[in-house]
Formats: sequence, structure tokens, C-alpha cells
Amino acid sequence: GGEGFFLLKAEGQGRMCISAYGSILRYDLQPGEKRVVDNGMLVAWNGSMDYNIAKAAKTIYASCLSGEGFVCSFTGPGTVFVQSHNPADLAAAVAEHLPVQMPQSEAA
Repeated sequence: GGEGFFLLKAEGQGRMCISAYGSILRYDLQPGEKRVVDNGMLVAWNGSMDYNIAKAAKTIYASCLSGEGFVCSFTGPGTVFVQSHNPADLAAAVAEHLPVQMPQSEAA
């Protein structure tokens, strides 16, 4: 749904700060367990997990019409972290409550 897709790999020990929209949900997958996640909701996952990026629907046309675009399919064992809101929906929800400013020419 208009989201881009890029990966940032972090390795080592220590703390890492992650930013997400809404809450971060944790899914611990058992060996062989599968979970499909919209790429706009994905936050992080274990690097050792098997994953695949695919169209959300059977055809490119259907994927574009659905507004979903691409999804990521994960296979356990491992942990997947997902955000509870996507950026576009959160921005629309917040925008409803922002004051509307008049253009400078109309304000005078």
C-alpha cells in the first residue's frame, strides 16, 4: 500500500532503539509455524528465520487494487515483531484532530 521495502541488519550484543507506529507485537513462531505479515506492518525478525517476500494477491493487478502490495512470509522457529498501526492510517487518524490553518491571504 505505498510502503517501500528496505532492510537494515543489526548484529551484536547490546541495546537497540526501534521506532514503530502504535504498539510492537511479538510473535514467537515454533519450528515450521508460518506467519504472513504486510510489509508496511513489519518491524523486525530474527536473522536466522526463513522468510519470503511476495505479492499480496495472485497477480500484480490484484495486489495493486487491494492496496496491500507485498507481504512477507516467515517460517519458525524465531520471533517476528509487528507494529499495530501502519503510518498512513495513523497519519489520517491524527490529521482529523489537527486545526485547519487558513492561507495567509485569507487570514488578513
